[in-house]
Amino acid sequence: MSSPSLLEQAKTGDATAIVTLMNQAFQAKGIEVSGDRQGHCLHLWLTSATLPLQGPTVAYVRRGLERLQIQPIATLQLYGQQTDGLAESWGVEVALDSPTAEVKPLAVKPAEVGLPAGDPQTRADSDSSPGAEPTPSPTQADQPAADPIAQAYTLLELEPGATVKQVEGSYFKLKAQALRQGNRSHVEALKRAFHQLKDYLENPPPAAPGTSPRRSRPHPRQR
Repeated sequence: MSSPSLLEQAKTGDATAIVTLMNQAFQAKGIEVSGDRQGHCLHLWLTSATLPLQGPTVAYVRRGLERLQIQPIATLQLYGQQTDGLAESWGVEVALDSPTAEVKPLAVKPAEVGLPAGDPQTRADSDSSPGAEPTPSPTQADQPAADPIAQAYTLLELEPGATVKQVEGSYFKLKAQALRQGNRSHVEALKRAFHQLKDYLENPPPAAPGTSPRRSRPHPRQR
């Protein structure tokens, strides 16, 4: 029995399939699409080097979803943002199950500027007088540098050994949460961790010199 096509998956409300089709449609426009689904609501984020135009973009996405005739999805929340975060983002909510497809603006928090408030060490360094060199604590100086791959796994809330598909799923989910909170600095950190892990998994580093794969013990011959 053959697996359902991407189009058939999208018609059932599969967010991954819908995002894949949207990326194909927007590729020529230089727009990257990410998204997730929560119940009857589909969330889509459109990111480009220049801020996507709200009116034409909303109309284009709405027509595409109407052609798919996705029954499980009644509401679309669509966000447009510029890659560098310099332009003000926009967001709208579209009632897909309404005959008029009413569009309502959504409040989009401005990107956070500065250092994360939850890092006491960083906050202490920023409060020091200009020109003063921060003195690392003995515990920090004695600790070895953290493994960047391990840090990436932790940031994406994954265990080591996760697959590329799991990495992508966790990245889009956490990115969606950070965008809803307006936490631009966390979005950028997630993006770096995602690309770092994806490159690591798709291009694993060569084995260290002097190491050889463990050979399995040969089975005894049968008499």
